Order: sequence, then C-alpha cells, then structure tokens
Amino acid sequence: MNRLAVVLAAAAFAGCSAGHAAGVMPAERGAARVAGQVSVALPLRRAGLEGNLGVYWATAAEWDDVRHGRHVIGTLIRMMARTVPLRAVDPAAAPVPFDLDVPPGEVVVFAVLDRSHDFLRTVLEEGGAGNLRGATAEPVRAEPGRTARIDLVLADEVRPRAGEERCAGPRLRLERVHAPQVAGSSGNAIDRRLCVALPASYTAAPDRRYPVIYVLPGLFSTDASGPFFEVGRALDALAPTGAEAIVVGVDTSTRWGSTYFERSPAGGDFESFLARDVVARVDGRYRTVPEASRRALLGHSTGGFNAVSMGLRHPDVFQVVVASAPDGLDLERWLLTPGGERLRPEFLGLMRVEEAFGSPGQMASYAADWSPDTEGGLRWPARLDTGEVVPAVWARWRRASPLALLADPAIREAARARLSRHVYLAASPSDESLLFEPAHRFSEALTAAGIAHTFASDDEGHFDDARRVREMVAFALSALGDGAPR
Repeated sequence: MNRLAVVLAAAAFAGCSAGHAAGVMPAERGAARVAGQVSVALPLRRAGLEGNLGVYWATAAEWDDVRHGRHVIGTLIRMMARTVPLRAVDPAAAPVPFDLDVPPGEVVVFAVLDRSHDFLRTVLEEGGAGNLRGATAEPVRAEPGRTARIDLVLADEVRPRAGEERCAGPRLRLERVHAPQVAGSSGNAIDRRLCVALPASYTAAPDRRYPVIYVLPGLFSTDASGPFFEVGRALDALAPTGAEAIVVGVDTSTRWGSTYFERSPAGGDFESFLARDVVARVDGRYRTVPEASRRALLGHSTGGFNAVSMGLRHPDVFQVVVASAPDGLDLERWLLTPGGERLRPEFLGLMRVEEAFGSPGQMASYAADWSPDTEGGLRWPARLDTGEVVPAVWARWRRASPLALLADPAIREAARARLSRHVYLAASPSDESLLFEPAHRFSEALTAAGIAHTFASDDEGHFDDARRVREMVAFALSALGDGAPR
C-alpha cells in the first residue's frame, strides 16, 4: 500500500473492536467500557443501507501517532487483532448499539458500514464506493451512563472518482496485454495494464537499446503506482551520467487484492503472464536488450516479496532482484509464534477481518494463490477462533516462502549461478510490519548457499524514502551493466 493513502486513511481506521461475537477473543482486555450507537446521518437516512458494520477505536496516543504519520502501519496491524464485525445491519433503519472494551482514558471511536465487500480498501481510501463511514465528534471516555454517538456519511474519498489516467505524459506509454489465463475462478480482469516509462534519450538515440526494470507494486496497487514513479524520478536524476533504463510498471491487482505470481485455480496464472507475456510485449515493442541479464525485478513490500519469489523461480528470465521491505521472506518466522504452533495475533486479526467482511486483503491474497478450496473459496492456514495452525494448509503456504524455495537444490543452484551479486535486499529494524527479521534470515540463507548479495539495513519505517529508492536504482543499473549503450 502507499504512504499517502495510509496517512490520509488515518481518520477512517486506527483499529477495530466491536461488541462481543461468539468465537472471537479480544486481543486487548481493558478495565473500561464504551457504549454507544451508530446511525446514518441525514440526508442519507433511508431504508436499504444494510451492510456489515465495523466499529473501532484508537487511544489518544495511537490517534496522535496516526494523525502525524508515525507508526501508522504498526498501529493498523495491532488494531486488526481487536476487530469484531457486526453482520447484516442497517443503521439507517434503527441505530446499531455497540459495546467496546477499551483501555482507561480517552478514545476515538470509528465505524465503517461495508456494503460492497471492500472493507479494508475503504479503510485505506483505495476503494469501497458506496460504503459509509463516521467517527465520534471528539474523544470519549468510558463513564457510566455516557453514550458515544457515530453518524455515518458517504465520504468523498470512497465515492467513485472521475478516472484520471496516471500513465500519461511525454515519455509514458500505456500498454494493455490480453491474458485470459489470469482470470481464475475469482474472475480477475484479463486485460492487464503496463505503464512503460521511456528513458530521456530514447527518442534522440534511435540506435540505442536499453535494459529494463520491471516494478512490482504493493498491495492493491496497479501499474502506475507510487514506487513506479519514484523509480522513474531516481532514474531521471542519474540520466546525465548516461545510465538509463526502460521502466515498466506491472498491474498486480486481483479480486482478492494482489497476485503473488502463482498458477492458482482461484487466483489465476500470473506466473506465465509476467515471465512470458509481459516480457514478450515489452521486448517486442521497445528497444530493449532481450537478455535475462539485462532485466531487473524491483519492488517494495508485497512487490519486494514478488521480486524475490519470481527471481528465484525464473532466473532464466530475470537476473537482477531488488527488494525493499519485502513481505516475510521467511513466512514461518514472520507469521507464526515461536514454536510454530499458532498464528501471531496481528495476522490472526487480519485473517478474521478479511474472512468476516469477505473483502480483498493481504491474507486473502495469499490464500487465493496458495490455498484456494475446490469451490472457489479460501482455506486459512490457522483456525480463526484459536489461531492454531492447520498443518495441511500451512504446508502449502510454507512452500511459497522464498526461504523454502531456496531450500530446493535446483532453485539454489540456479540462483548461485545466475543471481550472485545481483540481489539487493533493503530492510529496517524499525519496520512496523515486523519484516526486518524475516529479510535478515533470508539474507543469511543466501550467504549460506554461496549466493553473493547486498543486504542494506537502515532506520526507516515500512515506507521507503527517496534515499533508499536512489540506492536501489543505482544497484539495479550497476547489476544491469550501468545502462550503458548496447
């Protein structure tokens, strides 16, 4: 997800907790309780606004952090463990009561009425047309007889926006690739977008051929993502040195959130889409150097995981891998508690939200690719009531972990032969998504396998800054041959 969307979404989501539903264990038990009700504000108050309602709260300290862009992702992840949905309610017909266990002190209480099965993207202001949302007018304190009131409105930021084409400009080219294989049982769009950014010298040097950097975006993102433009700016800054490349933003969005480039009956075959169709389109229409050694995969967060995963599985196509704050490269160390018997509360909460609201999300994206059921639904790797691991399903998730991929002798040998000195991992101990340790463990596994690489540690949070992007792009250009004329 992108930095701006999360910060702007702070007012919509600083955590979730509502009521007491059967089979759900609150992640936090406080000595205080806030009671209240959710209604629909005039002039929207009409019958037929039924949906699933989520009511959530933030402490004063959390809310201050979120408003000022501090620890945003960490706060959101922690609050997932508090989530309890209220199903099939219509607050326009009658106020919906809620009863929240909260820590002592003041809290801000929020609510979203999810009518389009798009709860998480509504929270992140990246979707949810037709959904409603609201918050208490001011912080409230749990006091006897006091009632918190929330009036829901149709917020501007979740209404359908007039489509402004982001892949537009003198050096940008929008490509559409027809890929029926990506539909899967989920019904993903089969006409996929690529945004191609041409180097500054492309028109003036008609005999020059260029390496290609494929940018894989984060969760929910499409081709013209924040990282795509950040990479373009970093390349433009280096253009006077003669180091240039074509940049291709790839649309990875799916019905469930994002693809992880598998061949899945539910999630579709995005693996061949990228490794075959996308590369063929770019090489066929632009002046590339059509060699694996001159193709790089670069991504942040979900995109970083995908860059590493596809690089390991297809070193015959991509031989430079650059990843920033990648999703857990050691899935077991990232998602499970010590001992590996239960899911960590943060991620269990996330699964509960996505299961309850039937909405796109990160865990749903994993399950669509790694553990779909035979009827087009999803199987979770843990029991949602207790967090206890379901061994058969977890084994399927674990096989997709880059650390597990590296344990395969054939993959390890190919990586040693083709990727050595061409892998760059950037991660931070301050990453709010708890991604540093899994990345560091994967780096140690690369070293043990004799695969030379760069592991760059900094003090940034989950969202990369311009300095990190510049270093990633400089590494990619160096590994690609400095972008020199060929």
